[in-house]
Amino acid sequence: MSHTDESRTFPAELEALTQVHQFVCQQAQSADAQDTLRSKLELVVEEVFVNIINHARPRHKPEVEVTCSLEQNDSAPSGAFCVALRDWGPPFNPLDQQQPNLELSVEERAIGGLGIHLVKQMADRCEYRRENDSNLFSICFYL
Repeated sequence: MSHTDESRTFPAELEALTQVHQFVCQQAQSADAQDTLRSKLELVVEEVFVNIINHARPRHKPEVEVTCSLEQNDSAPSGAFCVALRDWGPPFNPLDQQQPNLELSVEERAIGGLGIHLVKQMADRCEYRRENDSNLFSICFYL
């Protein structure tokens, strides 16, 4: 497997979202990603970044590290564009959360859970791991 990485750290604040989008879209463009992928990336990255701000609340290190990489391996022979978001909040694996019941009406459905469902539906691969007292959530899209 080969890959190249580009990382930037952003404040864990909603005001940084525009900068995060610009960084990720610039990296996707450098990887020759199609416009449709860049649109997906904006939505998915926004969902994960805002969830970190709203729920992780990383007090001792209030920032989010965003790493973009281009990977090639057997499961993605033409490559995969991946975005990893790292925060220093309490351990939390969004992939372990219960799947929302989409059969229920909006009034009957519990609040929350649709965002990560959307992320999982739009991405080709999602991974979580706890590493060095941080949460690392990676989202990959095959090129």
